[in-house]
Amino acid sequence: MARPGFKDHRKFKRLVHLLQEPVPHVLGYMECLWDVAYQNGDPFIGDAIDVELAAQYPGEPGKLCKALLSCGLIDEVDGGKYQIHDLHENAPDYVKKRFMRDQTRRNKYTPRERKKPELGRPIQPQSELGRLNGHAGEPDTELGCTPSPAQPSPAQPSTGKAPTPPASGG
Repeated sequence: MARPGFKDHRKFKRLVHLLQEPVPHVLGYMECLWDVAYQNGDPFIGDAIDVELAAQYPGEPGKLCKALLSCGLIDEVDGGKYQIHDLHENAPDYVKKRFMRDQTRRNKYTPRERKKPELGRPIQPQSELGRLNGHAGEPDTELGCTPSPAQPSPAQPSTGKAPTPPASGG
């Protein structure tokens, strides 16, 4: 929704002049464009086609986007991509609150950087098994994980004999 007085703003008057369309039409284009950004909580719209689709502009392709850019109502952000100029400063409160909630949610679930161990520093065993097997303070494997119970411990010498299966009664 346009702020009170937007129709008297110099940028809007210039846009009406460049498009050579009635004020209610141009205001409608702006309302449609803002609605898309308000729904997403994001000022980014996309390329020139996306801008004109969002505004539901029926005129000559490229004309609205070029006019909006020259008036300062949109900004070019990345080689042919556009966003609405100062959307968050001029948006209604519900849009600002939605944006803040989304930012908080995104920050809550972003992966955190974990400190990597210093090079050359041994990784300590992760369980009591390492200490019980006689190699406390040393990694149990190359990755610093404890060996599975099926693997013989380095502290237990291998006899070279196959294990004897348990006696079955029956």
